[in-house]
Amino acid sequence: MLFDINLSVKLKTEESVASHTIAQTNYSYMYYSAAQQLAHHASSSCAMTAGDLLGSGTISGCLN
Repeated sequence: MLFDINLSVKLKTEESVASHTIAQTNYSYMYYSAAQQLAHHASSSCAMTAGDLLGSGTISGCLN
């Protein structure tokens, strides 16, 4: 299951008045769901414990 979460990156320099959006995507474009990432991690005999953090990587977008 991939969630419909809009994500964006905004940049504001010290000199600028407003921030500018430099990237936009949606979590639904992830190649692997969070459940699949957890299953892959667990299938390699690596135990998960409270506080463990999984990195999902970069979401390229719908065209990549």
